[in-house]
Amino acid sequence: RIIDKEDRIYQRELKKKFNCEVCITQGNAGDMGNRQYRTGQQFSDLQLAANHLANQIYRKHSDFVPIELGEIRHKHIEYTAKFTLDASIYDEKISRYEKMLETETDLTNRKVLLSGIFGFKRKQALGSGYREFIMSSELYQMGDLVIVTVPGELGSILGLEIKKQLGKNKVCILWGYTNDNDLGYMVDREAYQLEC
Repeated sequence: RIIDKEDRIYQRELKKKFNCEVCITQGNAGDMGNRQYRTGQQFSDLQLAANHLANQIYRKHSDFVPIELGEIRHKHIEYTAKFTLDASIYDEKISRYEKMLETETDLTNRKVLLSGIFGFKRKQALGSGYREFIMSSELYQMGDLVIVTVPGELGSILGLEIKKQLGKNKVCILWGYTNDNDLGYMVDREAYQLEC
């Protein structure tokens, strides 16, 4: 995905910690943005978050294991998702969030509510009816390294399942929001039912 200003700050801090080039990617961790939870809107907030991120990675990954890279192999995969969308399901959710917003005074909670309303309205704008989305993914293998691309934001359960299918001897990197698609969150059936 396109690296924004926030990512560049994180990238710079990680580069200093590990003394190597750093590539920021969207993986299978869900929404990691902290825009809704910052106490302020200053540059120092981003710098603080970058320091915390770099320190967490440094603590958890102090031992690096070399991998063997080989000839690049590529596979293109397509799956057609078919479903019927009822946009009216967002009416109640928008109404509920707007009602909560009327009395909410905490800045962080207001940001979360506003972000939720925006998301519901964006989904609602798709309208009701039958839909088909072609989800295309790419799989690149270079020896021990495998890169899998997905056209949305992958939930951790599905991400772990993909890694498991590739075998223990492979290092897997998952890239989201690829191939000019944004299908939103891609989660397993159980997680979807919990959210609804």
